[in-house]
Amino acid sequence: MLPAYRENRLSCLFFIIYLLCGLYLLLNMLIAMFYSNYKKRYEDSIEKFVDVRTVYLESKFNELDKEKKGYLNKQ
Repeated sequence: MLPAYRENRLSCLFFIIYLLCGLYLLLNMLIAMFYSNYKKRYEDSIEKFVDVRTVYLESKFNELDKEKKGYLNKQ
């Protein structure tokens, strides 16, 4: 920036605008995209975990409910 600033004092305005666009607009969009992908993958993993847990609990319940009543007694 300094060589351009020596030639023309208004060129610093270009660099300031360039830095503002790069730092605050493009970087924030990039971070938002990463966060969005992370959130989607996290929600998918939670959904998969709940599905696996539900299948497991249903299978264990069916093993204990030998009489097929739909509920379990304390005995």
